[in-house]
Amino acid sequence: MMRYTFFLLLVVLLAFQKWQTDRSSLIHVSDPANVEKSAGGIGLGDANTSENLSASLSLKRTRRAKDTDSNSHLEPALSCLRLTTPHLKLQYPLDAIAHLSEIGKTLTAWGANRPPQKPYEGSEKPYAGWSGPWIEDTWMQHSADVLKTLGSDDNSLRTHFGPFIPLLIPFLHIWITSGNRYPSKFVDALESVLRPEVPYITVSQNDQGMDSGSRLSTLAHTNILVLSAGGYGHVPIPLFIREIQPPEKPKPMGNRTYLVSYMGSMGHANDLRPNMKTRTQSLSKDLGFKSSFGFHKNRSKWIDVMRDSKVSLCPRGYGRSSFHIVEALQLGLIPVHVYRDLDIEWIPYRTLFTKFGFSCSEKNVGQFVERIAAMSDTELEEREALIRRMHRSHFTQDGVVEQIEAFMTGNSSSDLECQKLPQTVR
Repeated sequence: MMRYTFFLLLVVLLAFQKWQTDRSSLIHVSDPANVEKSAGGIGLGDANTSENLSASLSLKRTRRAKDTDSNSHLEPALSCLRLTTPHLKLQYPLDAIAHLSEIGKTLTAWGANRPPQKPYEGSEKPYAGWSGPWIEDTWMQHSADVLKTLGSDDNSLRTHFGPFIPLLIPFLHIWITSGNRYPSKFVDALESVLRPEVPYITVSQNDQGMDSGSRLSTLAHTNILVLSAGGYGHVPIPLFIREIQPPEKPKPMGNRTYLVSYMGSMGHANDLRPNMKTRTQSLSKDLGFKSSFGFHKNRSKWIDVMRDSKVSLCPRGYGRSSFHIVEALQLGLIPVHVYRDLDIEWIPYRTLFTKFGFSCSEKNVGQFVERIAAMSDTELEEREALIRRMHRSHFTQDGVVEQIEAFMTGNSSSDLECQKLPQTVR
């Protein structure tokens, strides 16, 4: 009985204490002085309490919105680079212009951030009789002109370069003049100025892109987007040598002598080119069409053969691409890119390319030639007509630079496409 009485008294006591606490809270909230005193502890105890609270919340939302906006423009860079590095994170630098200037000063001995020197002829050992300008030279010249017009606002770079800090470096010039390598001092200087979280973009004509083995690796620099003409990077662009003006009037398709031809050397790609020639010539005898293979130092002769062919075979070279693709396109002719088995094709404007050109692996050359033989002259002429219409905008260096600028800024007018970094350099 005593235990029950004690337990009952304890329950009553606890209930009374709770009532006192609740009453005290009601009195505290009901007293205007207490309201002001209580609110004053969090900065709300004045006549503008509601306004201050709204302003505080608005400021937080504004900051969050700015943070979101500062990162949202990185999406084009992230979506491209994440094809290779899925969880990559990037941050646009707050000191964008100062950082670009820092890159230029650090690499000044290597010609960074300034227009290429002229004249090109004789400035370095000619490659295939040509010393430039290379595509990165034209991009650097255009970019140098753009930089002259920009103000000091760090966001002004984004107008022309989008979410990227440009690496304006003459890669091929450095490579050729240094004995087909990137010198250690150049690599050290570049490595010293790069930041791991900043999205960079660069253009290279070199077959190896910006790669120099273990000393400078694109795979290791996951924040650098490489537009590559030679065949190793994230965005294929045309591989130029000298520019060729298209003929005013093409030869009628039905009057052409050869179904296919290849005007070039048999080296640079192991056995791919000789195998391509053997298979094509064998099939030409079986199907009763003519083909032509040769290497003419006389420019007009190989151009005449190409113009007299329905399509031009353009096998890869030392790198994944070849000059011959652009030579065919500049002549207004249909290119056929031939790539190694178990490798990937390297063609500019991938989606658009399928409308005017062709590509096939080495082992499928025979099947492809049969396909061309079965196509109508009308269909082939339509493809050539499209190529001629696109000459200025897609197959000249100035046109490609405009395509690059549109790509960087996310403009839908660019036909350049991003893809995963190839598994091997070549």
